[in-house]
Amino acid sequence: MPVSMRDLALACVALSALLAAPPAPAQEAPPPGTPLPAIPEAARGAPGEPQEKAPAADGAQDPFPGLFFPSYRDDPAVSRLPDTGGDPVKEEQRYRDCLARAADDPDHALDLAFRWSTDGGGLPAEHCIAVALITMGHPDVAAERFEDMLAKLRRGEGLPWDPLGGPASIDALAAAIYAQLGNARLMADDPERAIDAFTRALSLLPAGRLDLEQQLYIDRARAAGILGRFPDAITDLDRAEAIDPEVPEIYVLRASARRALGQFGKAEDDLARAAALRPEWPLLWLERANLKAMEGDAAAARALWVKLAARWPDSPEAQAARRNLARLDAGAGGNTADDAGGNMRTNRGAHTGG
Repeated sequence: MPVSMRDLALACVALSALLAAPPAPAQEAPPPGTPLPAIPEAARGAPGEPQEKAPAADGAQDPFPGLFFPSYRDDPAVSRLPDTGGDPVKEEQRYRDCLARAADDPDHALDLAFRWSTDGGGLPAEHCIAVALITMGHPDVAAERFEDMLAKLRRGEGLPWDPLGGPASIDALAAAIYAQLGNARLMADDPERAIDAFTRALSLLPAGRLDLEQQLYIDRARAAGILGRFPDAITDLDRAEAIDPEVPEIYVLRASARRALGQFGKAEDDLARAAALRPEWPLLWLERANLKAMEGDAAAARALWVKLAARWPDSPEAQAARRNLARLDAGAGGNTADDAGGNMRTNRGAHTGG
């Protein structure tokens, strides 16, 4: 069923298929000169294009959730907002309502958010505008909005009340905006600038925000994978694992990067760890099938692709599996494939909020 860009962001937007590149020599790679089987395709879609929604991963989070603005607190010292003359609780609800509308009716949300911005809505209104633009399929324009938000934050503009949490709360807000900017850049097919945004977010993030820190490492690994920087991707995924090893996404992504490097044994180990955490996951099945194909076990790859396509027929992973099957049946060589590394474009969305 057709879905909005916001739904796409929830399910499969922030990951990118590793661009085609022959596996580098590695200890576990086939001997030099050994013919490689057809390189399988990962599930993916063009940035900015609506797709079928894949089943969300356990605990999947929205890559563009509501941001924590330091002024929005249940504190008796805050009674009114000088910019809008509104009650802070009502303004908070207005912000949440705007974000919800941006997911379902972005044209209307955009109109409301522009009016709210004109009336002094500040950064919350600007954020609603950016999310609506993403839902409408304009991540490049949304990225410019996030840049504007950061510029205003640096000038001390746009907050609906003086921050109650001090500089640390402002740093946390800036880090969250940089994180969302990075995901917008990924959606706009600009991984180099996405890496810069994720790195800036990590530099600003206050101590103790381990949830966002972990996701930033995962997001930056995705961007590195798109650029073919597989060792960098693995390094960031190792960092993410050190924060919380119970995240199956880490292992599927790392398996993709290791497959791209020809480290098939280590990729198998990562997939086993992911399967122990979430066995019923189409992305895991696709990566397992792709790895079997790269290892030369076409029969095992075919069986997994067939089962995946039958079990999750409407998912992006099933679409990729069917294309891989068609190439396998046609006897296509490795140079005809789109992807040498794996599923770094189409996993679940990333949590990048405050």
